[in-house]
Amino acid sequence: MLVGLVKIMLFIGFLGTSVFSFQAYDRYDEAKKGNPNISLFDVIKDEGEAWVSKAKRVARLEKEAKSSIKIIAVGQVKRALKMYYLDKNKYPATISELKGEYLEEDTQIIQDPTFRYFKTYSGYKINITLDNGEKYQITDTLK
Repeated sequence: MLVGLVKIMLFIGFLGTSVFSFQAYDRYDEAKKGNPNISLFDVIKDEGEAWVSKAKRVARLEKEAKSSIKIIAVGQVKRALKMYYLDKNKYPATISELKGEYLEEDTQIIQDPTFRYFKTYSGYKINITLDNGEKYQITDTLK
């Protein structure tokens, strides 16, 4: 029963992300073309913040379900996180600060080593292992 409830909650929680990704991609494309009204950083930052918001919801579900959830960021989301915690001169947050501020402590942000940085690829992948050993994967990507 709990497993079914978790699946339904996860599905509902991620329905809105695809629409956001398409909007962010359009803005990202416009910024790359040189539109002076759109900041490339703002587009990437918005995408990253939307992802972090989803990750926070997943972390709450993880606590309720007592499950193991790992979140892998790719594409614009990965770039947003990199900008937050690698460019310390402009944006001085560290990955631990991100985890402390946005995520429950037991949720991990993992960078996907297979991701090729220059492909247009945005989204995330979530691997879920429930206590009884059942495994699920949720992805939300835009190629």
